[in-house]
Order: sequence, then C-alpha cells, then structure tokens
Amino acid sequence: MTNGQRGRGRRVPVGSAAMTDRASAANAEQAQYWTESGGPSWVRDEPVFDLMLAPFNVALVDVLDPRPGEQVLDIGCGFGTTSLAVAARGSAVHGVDISPPMIERARARAIAAGARATFVVGDAQEDPLGAPTTRSPAGSA
Repeated sequence: MTNGQRGRGRRVPVGSAAMTDRASAANAEQAQYWTESGGPSWVRDEPVFDLMLAPFNVALVDVLDPRPGEQVLDIGCGFGTTSLAVAARGSAVHGVDISPPMIERARARAIAAGARATFVVGDAQEDPLGAPTTRSPAGSA
C-alpha cells in the first residue's frame, strides 16, 4: 500500500477523516474489550503471563540497556512488567495502556517495588503520551 490504507475495496488516504473515524471505532472496541474482558483476565493470570513472557522481557530489556537518568515510554505497558524491569535499572518510566484494570495493577506493582514509574490509561494512537522520553521499548506486558 502506498500513501493510504485499503478498506472495503476503496482507498482511504492516511490521515483522512474516514481513516480517523475507522480507527476511533476500532479503538473503542479495543478499549471496551481490554476494560471488560482482556484486562481483568490478564491481571488474574499475571503470574502465568510473567513466566511465559519472561525470556522475551529479559531479552528486550537487555537490548534496550536502560540507564539511570533516561526517560522511557512503554506503550502498551500492560500490568507493568517491562516498565518495572526498566525502572529497576535506574530509568524513569512512563507506561501507557488502554486497559484500566492493567494500569491499576501496574500502579500497585510500582508502589510495591518503589519504582520510578508512572502509569496512565490512554489510547497510544490518539492520546498525548506524556513527558518526552529518550527510549521506548516495543509493546510489553
């Protein structure tokens, strides 16, 4: 695709109102899912997800190599596992996720760990994402 997105047989220019409306509708569905079903399920099964994703999380944080004084933005931070691993290395982390239950859990984990991490509910496609950052890990749980 060039300079646009395909949608139901017609070309939709990037940045057009039609694309924005379609994204908003899809994001509303995602927000509802992650608020009502997905988020609570992931929070309930947090230990399983942490164990399952641990090798990827370790590799991601090692490659990112966060350092004290850096500001890191974690988009799709989930319940904060990667954010907290980055904060443990001395970086300040700001996590954004569309799921209120997962953000609530990330905040509780950050308080318990005494981490330099903040978490907000937001739609990374449409909302302001917070303070300037020096690094951003790929989406994480």
